[in-house]
Amino acid sequence: MNIILNNNFNPHMFDKYTKAIIVGKGPTFQAISKPDENTLLLGVNHAVDFLINPDMVLCQDAEFFSDFKSLGSLKYVATPAMPHKGLVVNANGKNWKDQRVDHNTIAGILKHAKFKGTYIPYINVNRHDGSYKSLVIGSSGPRAVQFVRAFMLNITEIETYGIAAGESQQESDKYRGHHKLFRSKSDSSAYSWGYSSNSRRVMKEVCASGNIKLTIN
Repeated sequence: MNIILNNNFNPHMFDKYTKAIIVGKGPTFQAISKPDENTLLLGVNHAVDFLINPDMVLCQDAEFFSDFKSLGSLKYVATPAMPHKGLVVNANGKNWKDQRVDHNTIAGILKHAKFKGTYIPYINVNRHDGSYKSLVIGSSGPRAVQFVRAFMLNITEIETYGIAAGESQQESDKYRGHHKLFRSKSDSSAYSWGYSSNSRRVMKEVCASGNIKLTIN
């Protein structure tokens, strides 16, 4: 396993990727198959286990790693440098309790799972020209879009599934919560229209800043 921190990150390590497909746990989730070698297939949290030949998982919650089945076959794992542990969220999306663990804890789990790829515990996902607002959004789906924008210099297109679908409040309510495969994994009550619309806004701003075509499915 190779561990890359921000201060020794090679900006060209992802150069072969020109498109990213990012799949989350929302109702529009699809079990996507990696289409070609120039497309990065990234699963957010538990979604990664239902994808076909995924390259990467991005996860911000330490306790989720004990659930993952596909760690041994992935090329990349990305987490914050200090992932959440024991995060509890109420219906309004406010944190009741949020502990953190060092990235070395995740590295130990990955080693036990025989992960042989590259682990990236990122510190800053705003490595860019600064042309979009530095908005903080807690959800892993928008954070995955930010990660791709920050670290993958040749990406021209991002396509998402299961992340903040619905342009209007009526559509968002239809797509609220999680796909049936994931409803036992976490509480969906926090994903209100405001939360979803803010996530979409962040993703759009991030992609616009890099002239990246964004398709939200």
